[in-house]
Amino acid sequence: MLKNYLIITVRNILRHKLFFFINIFGLATSMCICLIALMAIKDQLNYDTFHPQADRTYRITTEIKNPDGNHFQLASSPLPLTETILKEYALAEHAVRLYPALKGMASSRGKELDLKGAFTDPAFFAVFGFTLEKGDIKTALSAPNSLILSKETASKFFGSTEPIGQVISLQELGDFQVTGVLADAPGKSHITFEAFASMASVPVLEKSGKLTEKLTQWNSVMEGYTYITLKETASKRKLTEALNQISAHLTELDKSNNGSTINFEAQALPSITPGKDLYNDIGKGYTRKMVAGVISISLIILLSACFNYTNLSIAKSLTRAKEVGIRKVAGAFRYQIFMQFILEAIVISLLSLGVACLLLMLIIDYTPFGPETPPDTYMFLYFLVFSLFAGLMAGTLPAWVLSSFQPVRALKNLTAVKLFGSVNVRKSLIVSQFVLSLVATIFLMVTYRQFNYMIHAEYGFSAKDILTIPLQGTSYPLLSSELSKVNGVERISAVSTNMGRDVTDNIELKVQPGSNPVRVGYYAVDANFIANMRLKLLAGHTFPATASSIEKQIIINERALAALGIQTPVEAIDRVLWMNDSSQVRIAGVLKDFHYQPLSNPIGTMALYYNPEAVNYLNVKVTHIHSSVLIQQLEQAWKKINPSQPFTYSWFEKDLNERRSAWDLISTLGFLAFLAITIAYLGLLGMVTFTAETRQKEISIRKVMGASVWDLVVLLSKSFVVLLLVAGLIALPLGYLGGTVFLYNFAYRVAIGADILVISFMGLLAIGLLAISTQTYRVAAANPADILRNE
Repeated sequence: MLKNYLIITVRNILRHKLFFFINIFGLATSMCICLIALMAIKDQLNYDTFHPQADRTYRITTEIKNPDGNHFQLASSPLPLTETILKEYALAEHAVRLYPALKGMASSRGKELDLKGAFTDPAFFAVFGFTLEKGDIKTALSAPNSLILSKETASKFFGSTEPIGQVISLQELGDFQVTGVLADAPGKSHITFEAFASMASVPVLEKSGKLTEKLTQWNSVMEGYTYITLKETASKRKLTEALNQISAHLTELDKSNNGSTINFEAQALPSITPGKDLYNDIGKGYTRKMVAGVISISLIILLSACFNYTNLSIAKSLTRAKEVGIRKVAGAFRYQIFMQFILEAIVISLLSLGVACLLLMLIIDYTPFGPETPPDTYMFLYFLVFSLFAGLMAGTLPAWVLSSFQPVRALKNLTAVKLFGSVNVRKSLIVSQFVLSLVATIFLMVTYRQFNYMIHAEYGFSAKDILTIPLQGTSYPLLSSELSKVNGVERISAVSTNMGRDVTDNIELKVQPGSNPVRVGYYAVDANFIANMRLKLLAGHTFPATASSIEKQIIINERALAALGIQTPVEAIDRVLWMNDSSQVRIAGVLKDFHYQPLSNPIGTMALYYNPEAVNYLNVKVTHIHSSVLIQQLEQAWKKINPSQPFTYSWFEKDLNERRSAWDLISTLGFLAFLAITIAYLGLLGMVTFTAETRQKEISIRKVMGASVWDLVVLLSKSFVVLLLVAGLIALPLGYLGGTVFLYNFAYRVAIGADILVISFMGLLAIGLLAISTQTYRVAAANPADILRNE
């Protein structure tokens, strides 16, 4: 029997190739998205599963409430909290802090890399279960200025050279000795730092002024992360009670909090990823809301595709009514016919799975929005089960409806079949699909226009014809001198971080000791930087070519000028400021405000700090950018100064445009919009086909009575055009609202013009009319004799 079912299924597929292609393509596209979602969710559920005593380990989070009733939940907590819990409460078996202040440019053996790490306690290994490939766990994080590296970072710095005992120098923090190399973790973790230094280093660094004092500051809730592994005799309830006592004590001590309160909560380690949506979180895992959103969107897409399959299947299967009637007259039971149609749906679903897997491979290999890791064997088994589920879900209703036909009615040919009991449900789903498609299209166009504006906007500095060369530990004065000899080099400047990104770091400036500090983002630059970037000075002068190391100089922008309470740019010149409470700087000039960060950020307080020793990049202004000879000469000059490091470069303007274009986001939105439109088109096509098939006799009679083809096309189409218009009336304000909310993420943004709404709606209307007209014209142009000959 199964063999006969398969033979009939293959014959029907070969007989109706286009119909089955549409069904397979529709299911495959939606299944592809669902497969990506399955892989993403499986990946997220694999976080933090290998840590020992995970059931007894908690991260302490912070909740702050201000007098206005607003509250903020932070993943971080004050650094003194760990010591307080260990000393005053007999709850913790282990406690560890993560303090991500270990960052900046690091150099060793002529190599220079941007390092992102954290200070931590020796209990790090006991709490998280990480192991060392090289080094001793007992002593690796004990001594001050000891450092352990991830395996990848150690390889970048030292290659095949033994890393243990090597020294890595951080520009702002000094020298650290490598005491260990982490082994590859047995699973995924939300802790992904490249290096860990001993917490014993922090008191020395704070005392020397290299780090701002945070170890004993309870009001520094953004700085560190606290993890507690409870004793077997302790419980989360007792930990919560202890945290409440600490919170109450802090609130009582701080009489100047103006009604603000601070509370600490214990978050179980396995619930961090996926977990709550917290400010200042570390790691790159999903929150629970994100996982729920992925599941919801995937199910909606799959249900839409299954609905389309159901509509198309019933519409086309009405032509098989005689087959059903004859089989029943010949003695077939209903369940046998039901199983025939179910088997067809499962075969279609399995074929769709094959196409979906091909699409998935293409997405992984050639697009920026595929999953991070390819599917494994178990994942393909999940895919197979998912495909069977999709086939059953899509095929059950058509199989139930078609197997219920009475032989007499089936042999006379059916004229109508009600789906879901009412055509209004189908119409509502069609409208919903087109609403989703139109909203996605509007959102895509708004996003494209915003990022296109960001690419062509004037930022206030010049990146044109500038070559960016990472120093990689090379001597800035020597390299600058050698490159300046190359024909075609117009000017050379140096900077710690190129404009258009985040600032290098933040400093606190005071007009006098004891006054309120102003937090200012800064870049370390040399004397040529302002001229090379074509920045405009409102007052003062640029840095001198030979500035005294004793007299530190700074140039601020207009926003910093206002924040410091200085009235005019002229008044600011030669004013002395206190920087980080530890040193004095003199204002050499005031810059006109410009966009030193992406347009998503408003112009803030910014300063250029004269410090050639802290620069990381050379910006080389050239006169002929397309000359390969120029690049070769620059490379030769580089090798004279640093032959051990490869010469690397990039064009500043190109890098800036790539960062501003957000191609990953736009291509992802474009793919999703295409998918939504495709599913909506197939849904409308299925409903039009269904209606046309069930009204063939009526159309034929009207045509015999003298109705023209155009009259019949209008008759069949008008109700569907109304559905498209209703979808437009719903989607246009929703799309406008969604686009407006999205644009609020940018300090400087475009307006949503009427052209975006009109073009989006007209484009989708054209697609809908294409689906309607092709099917209605086919039925209206058919020969009435072919339809009525059996009546």
